[in-house]
Amino acid sequence: MENLKTGSTPTEAEVEFNALKSQGDDFFRIELLRQARNFYEKALARNPESTEVKALLDQCNKMLGFENRVVWILLGSTAVVIAGTLLFL
Repeated sequence: MENLKTGSTPTEAEVEFNALKSQGDDFFRIELLRQARNFYEKALARNPESTEVKALLDQCNKMLGFENRVVWILLGSTAVVIAGTLLFL
Protein backbone atom coordinates (compact mmCIF):
# COMPACT_ATOMS: atom_id res chain seq x y z
CA MET A 1 0.00 0.00 0.00
CA GLU A 2 3.02 2.24 -0.44
CA ASN A 3 1.67 3.79 -3.64
CA LEU A 4 -0.86 5.80 -1.68
CA LYS A 5 1.93 7.32 0.40
CA THR A 6 4.08 8.21 -2.60
CA GLY A 7 1.26 9.75 -4.65
CA SER A 8 1.43 7.28 -7.54
CA THR A 9 -1.62 5.59 -9.02
CA PRO A 10 -3.02 2.96 -6.65
CA THR A 11 -3.04 -0.63 -7.79
CA GLU A 12 -6.22 -2.65 -8.18
CA ALA A 13 -5.43 -4.45 -4.92
CA GLU A 14 -5.08 -1.12 -3.09
CA VAL A 15 -8.36 0.16 -4.49
CA GLU A 16 -10.08 -3.06 -3.44
CA PHE A 17 -8.50 -2.92 0.04
CA ASN A 18 -9.61 0.68 0.54
CA ALA A 19 -13.15 -0.08 -0.65
CA LEU A 20 -13.44 -3.05 1.72
CA LYS A 21 -12.07 -1.05 4.66
CA SER A 22 -14.40 1.82 3.85
CA GLN A 23 -17.41 -0.51 3.81
CA GLY A 24 -16.27 -1.95 7.14
CA ASP A 25 -15.96 1.58 8.54
CA ASP A 26 -19.48 2.42 7.37
CA PHE A 27 -20.95 -0.65 9.08
CA PHE A 28 -18.87 0.00 12.21
CA ARG A 29 -20.17 3.57 12.43
CA ILE A 30 -23.77 2.35 12.53
CA GLU A 31 -22.81 -0.48 14.90
CA LEU A 32 -23.49 -3.38 12.55
CA LEU A 33 -20.48 -5.15 13.99
CA ARG A 34 -20.79 -8.54 12.30
CA GLN A 35 -20.94 -6.92 8.87
CA ALA A 36 -18.07 -4.59 9.77
CA ARG A 37 -15.98 -7.55 10.93
CA ASN A 38 -16.73 -9.35 7.67
CA PHE A 39 -15.42 -6.46 5.55
CA TYR A 40 -12.39 -5.89 7.80
CA GLU A 41 -11.48 -9.58 7.45
CA LYS A 42 -11.72 -9.30 3.67
CA ALA A 43 -9.61 -6.12 3.70
CA LEU A 44 -7.03 -7.79 5.93
CA ALA A 45 -6.80 -10.69 3.49
CA ARG A 46 -5.79 -8.14 0.80
CA ASN A 47 -3.28 -6.37 3.08
CA PRO A 48 -2.24 -8.51 6.07
CA GLU A 49 0.22 -5.83 7.29
CA SER A 50 -2.47 -3.23 7.95
CA THR A 51 -2.20 -2.49 11.66
CA GLU A 52 -5.19 -0.15 11.44
CA VAL A 53 -7.51 -2.86 10.10
CA LYS A 54 -6.12 -5.36 12.63
CA ALA A 55 -6.98 -2.91 15.42
CA LEU A 56 -10.48 -2.30 14.02
CA LEU A 57 -11.07 -6.05 13.70
CA ASP A 58 -9.91 -6.56 17.29
CA GLN A 59 -12.26 -3.80 18.46
CA CYS A 60 -15.20 -5.42 16.59
CA ASN A 61 -14.44 -8.78 18.20
CA LYS A 62 -14.27 -7.25 21.68
CA MET A 63 -17.55 -5.40 21.20
CA LEU A 64 -19.24 -8.52 19.82
CA GLY A 65 -17.99 -10.52 22.81
CA PHE A 66 -19.50 -7.95 25.16
CA GLU A 67 -22.74 -7.99 23.15
CA ASN A 68 -22.93 -11.78 23.43
CA ARG A 69 -22.42 -11.66 27.20
CA VAL A 70 -25.19 -9.07 27.56
CA VAL A 71 -27.58 -11.21 25.50
CA TRP A 72 -26.89 -14.27 27.69
CA ILE A 73 -27.45 -12.24 30.85
CA LEU A 74 -30.75 -10.92 29.50
CA LEU A 75 -31.85 -14.40 28.46
CA GLY A 76 -31.03 -15.76 31.91
CA SER A 77 -32.91 -12.93 33.62
CA THR A 78 -35.91 -13.47 31.37
CA ALA A 79 -35.92 -17.20 32.10
CA VAL A 80 -35.92 -16.50 35.84
CA VAL A 81 -38.84 -14.07 35.48
CA ILE A 82 -40.84 -16.54 33.37
CA ALA A 83 -40.13 -19.41 35.76
CA GLY A 84 -41.16 -17.25 38.71
CA THR A 85 -44.35 -16.22 36.97
CA LEU A 86 -45.26 -19.81 36.14
CA LEU A 87 -44.72 -20.87 39.76
CA PHE A 88 -47.28 -18.35 40.97
CA LEU A 89 -49.99 -19.16 38.43
